[in-house]
Order: sequence, then structure tokens, then C-alpha cells
Amino acid sequence: MSDDTSPHLSLDPLEDRVMAFRQAPEARSFAELRQTLRDAGRGELLADVCATWAPHERDPLRAADAWSEAGEAMVVLGETTTAVEYLRTALDLDPTNDRAADRLLEIVEPTDPAHAVEIIEAELAAGDDARRRPGGNAKPRPEVVARRAAQHKRAAELWNDHLGRVDRALWHYQQAWKLDPSDTSALESARQLYTSLGDDAMVGKLLQAELDSLGSSPLGNARRARIRFELGSLMLRTGDLDKAAKHLEEAAKMDATALDVAEKLAEVYSHPNFRDGQLA
Repeated sequence: MSDDTSPHLSLDPLEDRVMAFRQAPEARSFAELRQTLRDAGRGELLADVCATWAPHERDPLRAADAWSEAGEAMVVLGETTTAVEYLRTALDLDPTNDRAADRLLEIVEPTDPAHAVEIIEAELAAGDDARRRPGGNAKPRPEVVARRAAQHKRAAELWNDHLGRVDRALWHYQQAWKLDPSDTSALESARQLYTSLGDDAMVGKLLQAELDSLGSSPLGNARRARIRFELGSLMLRTGDLDKAAKHLEEAAKMDATALDVAEKLAEVYSHPNFRDGQLA
């Protein structure tokens, strides 16, 4: 007969290590156990260990990182409520923790756009504050600039598409372009909004801003021709025939094969009020 009085031995040594860690959390053992659980793919234990250690971590950035990893593991496990709690705690400690922000946005953005834009704007504001402090990084790394520009565009879309604040959307689009003038998609989105508002003056300013940003390199001729065409069309619509002709003539020089440019220029030339009916 078997002896049932012998002590129970765990069949999972990693669980035993996690239980021991709960009893005596310590920085070195946390780092080692964390990596071991990552390598083993034990998300449920990894979340437990990170959430156990995070309240003991004195450095707020490292504590936020631990809460973030715990929340991410909970997302994978489908424990959404706990994941949100952990990720919010991470962002309370460090609003610039992009890992926590991205995971939390994945959860809340589809159903709560107001909360989503709050998360994004907190991240952007915290980044601005960090650079303004003495010793702050006045010239952030390119990947940081790219993320901030993308977050501005994301916030703009939320404000415009879901929250009905065109003014906030326009501000974010303009900030995105200032951060990354090479990406003109934000300017294009802003122009579309101003067009929908009937603000031709601002549409013209944004077109001119993009044109100025392109410089004079021949490599940009195709895009400059398109912008000149749009500016010429806008000037024609607003009745400034001389400016319309100037922009369209420049567009024709850059792209002599563009039929729409030629047609629009002919429309300007044939207008009875254009230079007293005289062709250029």
C-alpha cells in the first residue's frame, strides 16, 4: 500500500519559485525569475511575479515597466479587467510608457474614444514636460519623434471621427506635421477638414506650407506640381486669377504632360476677367 502521509511535492518547479518569491520579493531574484518565466512562456506566472514586485520597486519608471508587463501578460490571458488595472497603474507612474499605452489603447479605443484620447494626450504632455525640464533632451531620438507624430495623428482622428472637436483635431494634425514635415499626410488631413469647413484661406496656407517645406530639389517636382495645381485651382475658385495663373504655369513647367493642369490653365486664360481678356 502507498504511504499517503508523505509531504506533497509540486510537479511545477516554476510555481514553487513564484510562491517563494511572493514570500520574500527581492530585486535580483525578480530579474532572474522574470527572465526565466519569459523564456518559458509562462505568462500567468510572469504577471504574478511582476505585479508582486512592482509595489516594492522604488524607481517609478522601473515600477511602471513591471506593471506594464504584468498588464500585457493579462491581456494575452484574456483577463481584461485586471489588465486594465495594471496598465493604468503603469501609466499613472509613467505616462510615457509606450508599451502600457499601446496595450491599454488596444482595449479602450474601440469602445471609449474619450478615454483613448486622454491616454494619448497624457503621453504627449508628459513628453513635452520632460524636455522642458533642466537637462531634458532638447533633440529627441528619431524614433521618439516618429511616435509622437503618430500619436498626434491618432488623437486627431479620435477628436474628429468620434468626439466632434474639429479644433482639437486640427491642432493635433498641425503638431504632427511640425514634428515630421517629411510626412505630409497630417497636412493633407488638416486641409480636408478646413475644406469641409469652407476655410479656403487656411487650405491655401497649408498648401503653401507644404510647398515651402519641399525646397527646390528636382526630386520633388512631381509633388510640387500637384501642390501648384491645387493652389491654382483654389485661387481660381476664389477669383484671384493672377495667382491662379502663376501657380498653374509653374505646375505646367514641372509637369508638361499633366492634362488637368493644361485644362485648368486654359480655363483661367479664357476667363473674361483675366488680364482684361488678354492671354498670358
